[in-house]
Amino acid sequence: MIERDAVLEKAKQVLFSTEALDFFSFLLVIQLVYQIFARTIYAGPELAHKRSWIITTFAAFCASTTATPFVFDLIWCGLDWTKVTPHRELIANPLSMFFLAYLISDLVTGFFCYRKHVNLSSGWVHHTLYSVFTVFWLGQGWSHAFATALLMEMPTWVMGLGVLHPRFRSYWAFTLTFLATRIVFHFVFVYSLFIPTGRYVNQTSASWGPFVFGVLALPMHLIWAYKSVRGLRRRMRKLKAEAKAREEARLAAIDTATRLLDSADELEEHALAKKSAQPSRVLRSSDTTARARKLVTDAAYVLWRNAPEAWRQAYREEVDFTKQQGIDPKSMRRSTLVRRALARHLLQGNKRGHNVPLVAEDDHDDLDDWMSITSLNTIDQDGAGGSGHRVSIGRGININVPREFDPIIKGQKYVVSEFPVDREASGTVRQRIVGDMRRRFEVARRDMVVF
Repeated sequence: MIERDAVLEKAKQVLFSTEALDFFSFLLVIQLVYQIFARTIYAGPELAHKRSWIITTFAAFCASTTATPFVFDLIWCGLDWTKVTPHRELIANPLSMFFLAYLISDLVTGFFCYRKHVNLSSGWVHHTLYSVFTVFWLGQGWSHAFATALLMEMPTWVMGLGVLHPRFRSYWAFTLTFLATRIVFHFVFVYSLFIPTGRYVNQTSASWGPFVFGVLALPMHLIWAYKSVRGLRRRMRKLKAEAKAREEARLAAIDTATRLLDSADELEEHALAKKSAQPSRVLRSSDTTARARKLVTDAAYVLWRNAPEAWRQAYREEVDFTKQQGIDPKSMRRSTLVRRALARHLLQGNKRGHNVPLVAEDDHDDLDDWMSITSLNTIDQDGAGGSGHRVSIGRGININVPREFDPIIKGQKYVVSEFPVDREASGTVRQRIVGDMRRRFEVARRDMVVF
């Protein structure tokens, strides 16, 4: 009877202890956070995978953030655990119970809500073992060391944030935080436990236990780091190849659109020149206009679907600059602004040259509808430009231009003339100088000013 009463009293003490109250409180908070997000933003069967990361992301963020002061304290004390302030009752013990609540909650919630997304090794086995380790460390008085090690949860919430919000996904961020915390900091942490003072994590009882646990977890982190770096390199190569392919397709689209616009201009000019010819030998005016408008529509469609947003911005800048110089865009060939926008876009990454507009040519074209279409936004982003090469423009002057610039300047004749330029000019003064050079420098149908 006495033994039974003693067991009941012990159980009562455990259930109503500070650690148990913290555990159930954190369990309630974690479940509340999960239910709020699972029933609002991530509701629906198609978002089950994202729901499986809600608890992990929330817990990893809270744990790694709270662990940061412990890490600074350890470094400030010169990795001497005998000088570290434990803060067991205030922070370390509650943080350990929070992590334990996360492990239990993730397993229980996963069993009922997203069972197929709970991995055997990183889910059931990992959470079960770490639940036992957490209770053991807490009982041995090593909770402040455990709280310090929770900094290694940083890459977990970085990955979880990328799963919950793909726009925030960053392979570089995950790999760098993983290497910084689970490799570099892990080695520092193990080293601090290996030196003589490391055996006194609990100052009242020396033990090699924390060092053993730290060493046992290190191989797993090394394997994960190797896979992470290998995966990052593979993804970077793939993304680079995809970006190059997209850029080539976009440049090809701009070239195709330019050719279509040239054809439309030539068709209309040919019709105007043949007005005095016999009706049987020329197309009717309505047919010519229809064919020209069809070419313009096809060009606008190609640009709208494939041109990068950076080129669109360059196109809008060229239109605004042309108006500032007192030139009506409607008086220019349709392809002029396209070529100038391409030149501006390509030279943004090559500051050795500055594109100058083509010589204005007579063109009775209404660009309003076409400009409104080609200025639409697109979800695609501009990719990286190609490699450059040297081009001679006479008088021993060579400039470095992207290879994509070949369709614009290749095969053209250049005349190099000196022109005094104030290198410090800026604002309206620089605009006036550039405008003057635009009017004075004429090189066939391709103009270039080199600063």
